[in-house]
Amino acid sequence: MGTGPIYESALDTASLDFDDLTDRMSFVQSPSAADWGGFSDVFQATYKGKMVAVKVFREYHSNGNESTLLRKRKQDTVITREMHLWSTLRHYNVLPFLGYCFYPPDSDAPIFSLVSPWMRNGTLTLFLKANPKADRIKLLIDTVSGLSFLHSRGIVHGDLKPNNILVSDERIAVLADFGLAGSVEGEPSALGAASASISTEVKGTYRWLAPELACSMEGCRATIKSDMWAVGCILLVR
Repeated sequence: MGTGPIYESALDTASLDFDDLTDRMSFVQSPSAADWGGFSDVFQATYKGKMVAVKVFREYHSNGNESTLLRKRKQDTVITREMHLWSTLRHYNVLPFLGYCFYPPDSDAPIFSLVSPWMRNGTLTLFLKANPKADRIKLLIDTVSGLSFLHSRGIVHGDLKPNNILVSDERIAVLADFGLAGSVEGEPSALGAASASISTEVKGTYRWLAPELACSMEGCRATIKSDMWAVGCILLVR
């Protein structure tokens, strides 16, 4: 299988610490994305007889241009860091990380992708629309429990919102999408040395951003307090 323009930095470390699941998975023929975000698309596949989600990152093609080459290098760093961080998180209210694969496997240039269990109930947004009488207090407690775990590990989520909270078959809320996660300032974290590569540039979704982040105040970065602001915004979801 040719690897094409994959994320070499991620592959170098993945081969040492993580499972390449490509040859053990079954992929849907002529698939369409089941979900999508700002930087990736999510496709369905099966692994060990169970449905899984394949997070496929959209690639930057440098074409020799210095600015796009720099953007691609930054993207490679973010993907590598997300994989390393996510793989260390073991908690009831955090989406499990299963491994990586190359998607689609029969392509001349498959893309390095991350694999997790498929959550049939989808995002918190979709779940509440389909189940307006769901126990919102329990879902909120689940969310805060997962977030408290991250904070105890010296990590801030940085992009907490209903679309980054998934609901399991058992109606348990789990945190997902750690691409913008960062370290708590002044504290050791599970990011380890990778935290040095974290940009302090304000990112996220404006509706859920704390005011100091939304206004791009100089020197501001995501913190435990800004994560908790996002929790307050989630409380207002109807």
